[in-house]
Parts: sequence; C-alpha cells; structure tokens
Amino acid sequence: MQSFKTFLLDITAYVEENHTARAVRRAFLLLTPFIVFFSFLRALLYFPLSAFRAFWESPSVVPLFGGLVALDGIYGDFFAYMVVIAVAGCLAREWELPAYQAIILPILDCICFQIVYVGIGNTDSHAYVQAGFLTALVVSVGISHLYYFLLEKLGLVRGQGDALFRPTAHNIAFSVLPVTLLVLGCVLVRQFLPDGLGPKGFETELRQWAAGFLFQFQDHSLLLHSVFRAFTQLLWFFGINGSYIVQSVLGATMATLLDENMIASITDGTPMNIITPPFNTAYMRVGGAGASLALLLAIFLRSQNKNIRAVGKIAMLPVCVNINEILLFGIPVVCNPVFFVPFLLAPFANLQIAYWATHFGLVPVTIREVSWNLPVFFSGYAAGGWNGVLLQTLLLLLDVAIYLPFVSMYDAARRQRFSVLVRRLEARCRECEDALRPFDIHELKDEERLAAMSLVRDLRAAIQKRELCMAYQPQYSVAGAFVGGEALLRWNHPEAGFIYPPLIIALAKNGKNLPDLERFIFFSVGESIAVLKKENLPPVKISLNITGDSLQYAELEDSIEAAMDAFGVKPEEVWIELTEQDAVASTSEAAEKLVRLKAKGHRLLIDDFGMGHTSIAYLNTNLFDVVKLDGAITRDVLENVNSQKIIASLVSLSRTMNLTVVAEFVDNVPQRDKLAELGCDIFQGYLYSRPVDFETFLGMAKGSAGKQ
Repeated sequence: MQSFKTFLLDITAYVEENHTARAVRRAFLLLTPFIVFFSFLRALLYFPLSAFRAFWESPSVVPLFGGLVALDGIYGDFFAYMVVIAVAGCLAREWELPAYQAIILPILDCICFQIVYVGIGNTDSHAYVQAGFLTALVVSVGISHLYYFLLEKLGLVRGQGDALFRPTAHNIAFSVLPVTLLVLGCVLVRQFLPDGLGPKGFETELRQWAAGFLFQFQDHSLLLHSVFRAFTQLLWFFGINGSYIVQSVLGATMATLLDENMIASITDGTPMNIITPPFNTAYMRVGGAGASLALLLAIFLRSQNKNIRAVGKIAMLPVCVNINEILLFGIPVVCNPVFFVPFLLAPFANLQIAYWATHFGLVPVTIREVSWNLPVFFSGYAAGGWNGVLLQTLLLLLDVAIYLPFVSMYDAARRQRFSVLVRRLEARCRECEDALRPFDIHELKDEERLAAMSLVRDLRAAIQKRELCMAYQPQYSVAGAFVGGEALLRWNHPEAGFIYPPLIIALAKNGKNLPDLERFIFFSVGESIAVLKKENLPPVKISLNITGDSLQYAELEDSIEAAMDAFGVKPEEVWIELTEQDAVASTSEAAEKLVRLKAKGHRLLIDDFGMGHTSIAYLNTNLFDVVKLDGAITRDVLENVNSQKIIASLVSLSRTMNLTVVAEFVDNVPQRDKLAELGCDIFQGYLYSRPVDFETFLGMAKGSAGKQ
C-alpha cells in the first residue's frame, strides 16, 4: 500500500509540473462558473415538479421560458469556442508568452477549430454544452503546442532575448509565418478529411467505435453496462462529458428498456429490465459522475486542507442536485492521478451492488422516469421506494469508505506540492536579497503567487493566534562570557514546515501585517528578558531585528515602548539591529526615529556590515553603537587573505568611532581565534550554539553565570 501511495504521489507531482495538464485544469476551472450556471438553469427549466411546469406554462411566463431556452441553446453553440479560448489562454500564461501573443493564440485556435469542425450551428438540446467539446480540446492543445514550437524556432519566447519579447511591429510580423502555416495546415486537414473533425467526422467515429466495442457484450447486460460505465467515467476523468459521447450509443436502447418495464407494470406483467436510465440516475451517479456526493462527504470527514474544504462548501448545494463540476474542476478531480481509482471504482461498485439487489428483489425494478437533478434519497424513493432510499444510503456509505483513503492521499499530495512551492518562494526571496530588490508577490507566476497569498493569509492567522515563536542564538565575549543573544523569528507552518525568516518578513510586508508581526516580536523579546532578569543573572541583552519598512510606520516606537513597559525592561537591554542596506536606504524621517530610539537608551546595530553599501558619512552621525560583520567575510577568514584585510580595516574604522564589533557565523575555534586576533569583540555562531528555544537559551545563560 505504501508503494502504491508513493507511486500515486510521484505521478501527481509529475502532473503538477506539466504545463499542459496545469493549463487544461485551469481552463476547466475558468469555465466552471458558466457550466454551473447553465446546469442550474437547465435544472430550473426542467425540474420534475408539476408546480414548476405549471409556472413555466403560464401565459405570462412563456416568453421568459422561451428566452431562457434560447439562451441555453446559444451557450451550447458557443461552449466549444469557450473551451478553445480558455485552454489557449491558460497555455499562453503557462508559457509566459507576451500579451500580444496571448491574444494571437486564442484567435488562431478559434480559426483552426472553425476550419476543422463541422456542425457548430447544432442546437440539439441533448448536445447542450458538449457540442464539439472533445474536438475543441484536442485542437486547442495541438495548435497551441505547434504555435509555441514555431515561436521557439523564431526566437519569440521568453529567455531568447528581451528585445524580441516586446510587442513591436517587427516581432508581431514574425507571427505571420506560424499563423499562416497552421491555418493552411488545418485547411489541408479538411481537404483530406471532408467531414472534418466534427459531429460527422471524428466524434462520430469515436461514438461508432464505442458502439461496436460495447455491443460485443450485448448478451450480457451487467458486463455491457460495466464496460459502458468504465468508459464513461474514463472520459469524465479527463474532463470530457462521457455521457454525451457514449449516451448516443446506448441511450435509445436504455429508453426502450424503461418503456418495456412501464408497459409491463401497466398490463400486470413483470418488469424484467434492471438497468435503465432511472436505475443509473438513482444508484450509480449519486451526486453526479464519480459518485461525487460521497467524495464531498469524504472531504468533510477526512481532509485537513482548508482550500479543499472551502471548495467542498461551495460545491455542497450543486452536488445535492447532481451538478458536480465545482468539485471536478475545483479540487480538481479531473486529470488528478490520486482520484483515478475511486472515481472509476465507486460507480462500478454501485452498479454491481444495485444490480444484484434488484435481481434478488431487495429493491423493485424501475418503472418510471427519474429526473437527473433530483436530490439523493428523493431519487432513491422515486426509483425504488423506501427500499431504494435504503440502498442509496448503503451505496453512499460504501462510496465514502472508498474515497476516504484517497482524500488523505490527496491531502499529502497537496502538502507535498505546497512545500515545493514554498521552497521556490524561499529561493526567489534569496534571489531578491542578492539582487538588493524587494520581494513582490505580484511578480510571481500564477501557482507561486497563489501559494504566497495563501502564506500571507496563514501568517496573518498565525500572528493572531501566536503560533509563531522566537529562537535565540547566544553571543559570547572574547573572554568567553555569555553576553546575551539575537532573537530570531521562527514559523513552523503546518504544511510547509519551517519558513525561511526573510520570507516571513517579505510576506508580512506584502500582506500589510509587518506592524502586527513586529509587535509580536517586541513583546516576545520583552517577556524573555524579564524572565532572564528574574534569575538574577549578570546583565545580558537581546538584540532584535527591524527593517527599513519598520521605520516607515508611525507606531514602531510606541510598540517597542509598550513591550518594554509591559515587562519592566530597560531600553539598554534591548539592542535593535538594522541591515546595512536598510540603514543606507532609510529616509530622514526614519533617521529621526533611530535618533529617538537611541536617545531612549537602545543600542543600535548595523547588520551585514562590510557589503560595501554603507556610507561612512552615515556612520559618522554616531547613530550606531555596534557593527555586525557580514557573514560572507567571516566564514572564509582563515583561507581568504582579502577577508582578513577587510575585517582588519573595518575593525580599525570601528575603533575610531567607538563601535563594538560582532562577528557572526563563527563555527570553529581557529576561526574564532583569528577573528579575535583581528579585533572582534563579540562572537555568535555554531561554535557556541545553533538558534535554540528560550528554555535552552535560559539554561545556557545560567550555566555561563555559574562558571563566572
């Protein structure tokens, strides 16, 4: 079982990384509001209650009814084009095509679809939203890939030169060639396939093939319908309405079987045909294709993923009337390897159990029509009375049991995927740090941006619930005395694990939560210092970090003062660190805040000193008391003579300005001794300790005090 789970998770991870699969699923999701709206419209127009029928037949409402029916027909006519546009647009976004190419591609795909498809004017109500759907999907994916291939050859995709990426007349002119080649190619297809790929061509061929295959089993009703159901579910799994493709094969036959049952019941005969349209509606499709109601219940019972549960809540009402597209495309179930087995297995199991229950007389043979949009239990009662309701209940429980382990697997897959995306966000954050530019959520790709926005929401909740924590890395003097430590923010996300601290700050900035986050930090540090003081230890200090953005909001000073007052902490016991980059970039107003903080007694530190951005004139203002050397020069101080010279120069400069020098990333004794030789005053690094929780930090402080 574990190997099967691993296999499914690996396949799911592959699909998540596939541009085409992601684009198609996103296209389905974009179309879901239209599908659901028109499904509800159809349910209202043809709801099987006499009151509804009487309402629609009243003279004053007939024009409205006719208009809504016509609207439904227009939707059916144009749905295939909606598929083409959505898929092409999502593929263009996946490939990061420029805006002008993202407009050209859907137009091109629509033209190619029009050329190869036949019968767009069909307004047959039974063909409603799926007329040309399969062809639209195939054409859009195929033409889009060919177009992208040609663009690559012409050097008009990202990564092949920013100049070629801009919408100039020269670049747009280059698109003429691939457009011409693909349109002419579609014309040639029509020449060799006179019936095209439309209802008289490709889709008819598919239905005829399905008919020939299925009718091999026509003498074995249960086997025939088992294969029929498997094929239908398989099409649905790939986002294709299997009922439309396959129903034309068996629909008329099954309607005849129901008619025979109805005639037999009227003439005192014995209805003999078990599998009929109402049988399928009542017992196999509980909540829509794939027994979707059971999936919905399994999600509420087992899933811990808040996004999946949110989709489930939205889908509750539609699923109750057998409209399941929100679940299929929102979770998604479509093209999702984790749900492949239960999506096919649940209806198959329902068919077997309901067939034999009817065969042995436990429920009656169906003798009346059952509307597709009747809620569960109502449809069971309409098909088989109270015994039908009981059978539906048992099937629903079985289907929930089938889905439960796969819902847990999908939760694991989502956690795995989310963790991958978070690691990418952390890498992007590091890139921004190295390039000295801000981390902006709006510059991210779709999936990464969604992950970042989810983290922003989670961070806001974590701050409110105090689910973050502080770690403390101790600092020691040249003489080996414990002098305090640095407070470091930590967030153990329930799905992604520990988050890179600079990313936490970047998320707080993007989500406008930085003041709340830093208030949490100030109060946490204040509380920690108060505990240290209660132990009657030698005087120690804790330094905390703020950013240039921190200096921009008005309540910074009040937040720090409130935290100090709340725990009786003196300002000199709290050192405030500001990165070199933020110090240089700070405004005059920010500088005034630093002056006021220093005047209150806080010691100010410049972090990452030595990167080359600090203005000596700015240091000369006497704002800062401490410099913390950049780890890039302390790490290789033993091997790199230039690093030794830089540190010696910085220490000499600091001495002339009465600044204390802190060396971080000190990992071994020879490195510490060399830094001490060069004149550093305080040391911080793995030689002494990794960042630890406060209880461990307190123990280290007590241990050091006992040795003094």
